Amino acid sequence: MHKHDVYGIGNSIVDILVNVEEQLLEELNLPKGIMSLVDVERSKKLLGSVRLHGKTVMPGGSCCNTMIGVANLGGRAGYAGVVGDDIYGKIFAEKLPLFGVKSNLTRVAGMTGSSVILVTPDGERTMNTHLGVCTQLVKQHIIEDEILKSKIFHTTAYALDTAPEAVMHALELAKRNNITISFDVSDPFLVRDKNVLMKEIVKKYADIVFLNKEEARLFTGHQPYEALGVIAKNGSTVALKIGSEGSLVLHNGKLYRISALKVNALDTTGAGDAYAAGLLFGLTNGYSMSDACRIASFSAGKVVEVMGARVGNSLKEDVIKMCG
Repeated sequence: MHKHDVYGIGNSIVDILVNVEEQLLEELNLPKGIMSLVDVERSKKLLGSVRLHGKTVMPGGSCCNTMIGVANLGGRAGYAGVVGDDIYGKIFAEKLPLFGVKSNLTRVAGMTGSSVILVTPDGERTMNTHLGVCTQLVKQHIIEDEILKSKIFHTTAYALDTAPEAVMHALELAKRNNITISFDVSDPFLVRDKNVLMKEIVKKYADIVFLNKEEARLFTGHQPYEALGVIAKNGSTVALKIGSEGSLVLHNGKLYRISALKVNALDTTGAGDAYAAGLLFGLTNGYSMSDACRIASFSAGKVVEVMGARVGNSLKEDVIKMCG
């Protein structure tokens, strides 16, 4: 009996969205529109600087966003990660179940990972990410039975980079027990930095692979169409996101071309995570591959219409109307 449609392990990071004037960026010496990794002291300074501003705090991180997306479409999702014993860890732990996700969080001493996202009046986002204690995830934190009762186990290159022992343990467990494995390549930098390990994961473990054009090029040395075939050599399903052009999915030797949903794009943050959520939801809930691809495109399109990494309303009824 499956408990979860999809179960994920990832970096638990709270997204802290703050509307600010450009003057604050200048005062903090922050390059506008750039994502930067910051140390603990810099993170504390940033949080102090925006303490009087109105802000929105939500559970985040790529894998967590995808699990929330699965639940928002009407699926059953579970998630494991590490948060700190601070106020942001408390918020993460309290809010995640409200999104319909079964939570298996571990709380440890220290600062919860955070991404302080400063949004200027023109909509530009300047992100400052502190990984915090999410890097302390180890295999002892993994509840094996949760993975074994899942249709699909999902993780990301971000998590592989920060918690390799835990992620490899989970991958081995899923592989041994014939649990379908989904892997999001996540970031071009990680493809360059962890190229050999990435190729091993995709070749040996992944049944479903998500990546974008730049990641595919760095991964294979080929352009999108050729890259699909190279990555799918081991029989995996490959979903290649090509921005406003939509996506390409190669599954069992058949190529699916999916147009992007025509929307008024406000913010692309979380679009890739939402796309993965849509495809995984479709595949675990009896939809054809063609419909699963449509759900993926729809899910991503709805996210880019809003600020932040997720929509505020359930998409379950929309999917039923769209695909039956």
